[in-house]
Amino acid sequence: MTHEDIYEKLSDVANKYFPELVPKGWGASGPEIHKDLARNYEDYQKTPFYYKDDLEFVHWTSLNNLISIINSGEIRLYNLINSEDENEFNYAAKELELTDSRINYIKENYFTISFCTLSNLDNKYLWEQYGKTYRGVAIHFSFEKNLENWYDFFLKSVDYTLPDTFKEYQ
Repeated sequence: MTHEDIYEKLSDVANKYFPELVPKGWGASGPEIHKDLARNYEDYQKTPFYYKDDLEFVHWTSLNNLISIINSGEIRLYNLINSEDENEFNYAAKELELTDSRINYIKENYFTISFCTLSNLDNKYLWEQYGKTYRGVAIHFSFEKNLENWYDFFLKSVDYTLPDTFKEYQ
């Protein structure tokens, strides 16, 4: 069986469970075959991976971090190794049955920021956990609606369960 034959079978399986995802290419190296997903956020508009709700959010942080944000004029994304919440990626890694080496690669190379919808501003649990027990601050911000220009930048609400199609796909 050639790489092309194997790729066709891989495509058939992926298309069965994720028909709305449009791959942008594929490759093979030795026994490994992979599909490359779109890097333009607009390509995800017809998928469950595209954020369609209001673009106003809140991010809790400490007073020291707020001063740093004001002084630098920017909010930084952190890789998952430097995340304040050490469990931030553990649930997904477990559900996806990722190897330790894959988990470490993702934690080093994927940069995130965690925030909630503005409707959570009065959430006591979030203030206690991430608002430094009411000694921190909540930064209210929004994204402009130019999501079609995003490249290698994705916005997605957190899913706490895997879709049935994903479980079948695995």
